[in-house]
Amino acid sequence: TSMTESATPSSIPYGTADTLSVTGLPGGATGTVTFKSGGSTLCTTTLPATSCATSAALAPGTYPVTATYSGDADYAGTTASGASFTVTKATASMTESAAPSSIPYGTSDTLSVSGLPVGATGTITFTSGGSTLCTATLSATSCATSPTLVPGTYPVTATYSGDSNFTGTVATGASFIVTKADTSMTESASPPSIGFGSQDTLSVAGLPAGATGTVTFTSGGSTLCTTTLAATSCQTATTLPPGAYPVTATYSGDSKYNGTTATASISPTNGHSI
Repeated sequence: TSMTESATPSSIPYGTADTLSVTGLPGGATGTVTFKSGGSTLCTTTLPATSCATSAALAPGTYPVTATYSGDADYAGTTASGASFTVTKATASMTESAAPSSIPYGTSDTLSVSGLPVGATGTITFTSGGSTLCTATLSATSCATSPTLVPGTYPVTATYSGDSNFTGTVATGASFIVTKADTSMTESASPPSIGFGSQDTLSVAGLPAGATGTVTFTSGGSTLCTTTLAATSCQTATTLPPGAYPVTATYSGDSKYNGTTATASISPTNGHSI
């Protein structure tokens, strides 16, 4: 007997099967034809079928094929070679998202991709403006940004590294906004009553540890004192005339935090405390 072999198509992406065939065997021949490459069996067909499909899980590479006919009671076995095929990396694609679309400073956003092949390995790196926001290692498809991102708009690019079976790919289009965080504070005057010619200490508490800017204490439109954070208190003048002083503390805010106000009161008296 004699035969010729073929592989169709000559190139397939990872995840698909190739068809291996022989022609030229006698019409009445029985037995099997086994297709091998590098000592490993690719597939086997039982005559009269003359072709079979390879596994869809063959790793990318070039596969020279040898077809071996087993022979039967009437026909001698034979071998054919010369055919080959290539398995290439499969093309990967994905879409990205950022949820939620807006976060306050001090919190994290979740960046995700979907659509990558189930068996893909490697990493997904999320960047914005050339800076890395976070990296996920597959099978994880999402990661959290740093809670210290400054307020602003962040267009996101997701880059899949690729692996031995799949090509890398890039996705764009997602973005999120970091807004200034709201603040709150309480204020106090200590002591709540002072004698004329002495000073009262005005303070606030509850502002975020990293807040910058100033806190200005006013009463009736007049400034009593101003402190620059991280200091949270200041003293009034010694020349305040006797009277009741409702106090408003106003935090200026900064690049990361919104301003806020709080109220309290003090009562200077004529040379003595009530």
